[in-house]
Amino acid sequence: HTVREPGVLMGFTEQNLANAAWAYATMGIQDPDLMSALAVRAMELLPDFGVHGLTNVAWAVAALGCGARSEPAALLAGIAQHLLTVGLLSTFSTTDVARTAWALAVAGSVDDLALAVLLVDLVLQPEDAVALFQWVHPVLVHVRQHPEELPQSATLLDTMGGDLVRQVHYLFTDQNRRHCELRKSLQAPSLLLLEVAAALQDRGVPAQALAVLRDETAYAVDLLVPGHSPGDGAPARNPAIVEVTGLSQQVLGPNGLEPSGATTLKHQQLEQSGYTVFQVMASDWVALEGVETKIQALSNMGVF
Repeated sequence: HTVREPGVLMGFTEQNLANAAWAYATMGIQDPDLMSALAVRAMELLPDFGVHGLTNVAWAVAALGCGARSEPAALLAGIAQHLLTVGLLSTFSTTDVARTAWALAVAGSVDDLALAVLLVDLVLQPEDAVALFQWVHPVLVHVRQHPEELPQSATLLDTMGGDLVRQVHYLFTDQNRRHCELRKSLQAPSLLLLEVAAALQDRGVPAQALAVLRDETAYAVDLLVPGHSPGDGAPARNPAIVEVTGLSQQVLGPNGLEPSGATTLKHQQLEQSGYTVFQVMASDWVALEGVETKIQALSNMGVF
């Protein structure tokens, strides 16, 4: 980790910083101290960044799930403000706009003006934006879930973005439905999700494996248990979602594997929609031998 040595980052240009951030995010390696130091240096050079460098840094910080730390959070907030520089967005491609908006959504940004400016670009280039539905959809959900904090952005979607919202939602839903059908057809024995759902249904718990949610999030989830009342006067439970998180949804942090920024955003948006999300690491799930053992583990977690 040569870049962690004292003084090394101070000699980095904005392109060096963008390349380093991109490399760590691509490899899925989260080094919080390094990313914080990189964010501080990037803030100093913010006006010097080119379009792709700016987009790569924003994406890297968000993808690694570092946006909650003060320095990376300040960098993303700085990037949001920098977007308002006269003429800057005209140099962005639609891909740059979508990725930057996604990074702000992962960070939980409520910079209404910056997000509204990005959304205008997406709304005015619907064909390009729809083609990037995987990036755009979580941004649209973020805005629609925070109308009070993002009034300009929400109003923009209501007045000008109807077609974009519908098309992106349709494509996102269709992709997730196809993905779930493929996973069902493969019947991956290590996960046993279908078997667990069937066994729960036999016990009167209407669980559904590999489901696509019929709400604004349209996310595909591993196991869905509808809300129900446990009886005995206890309050009704929210619908529960169990996510078996594999390597593709995690990054390697200093204390082991942690959820990536995309995974964290998904779970936050699910919780915002009223679901209780339970996350199980794939390695832990596989280690539970047999359907009954898995069901007992879910019961112990409070899923049902």
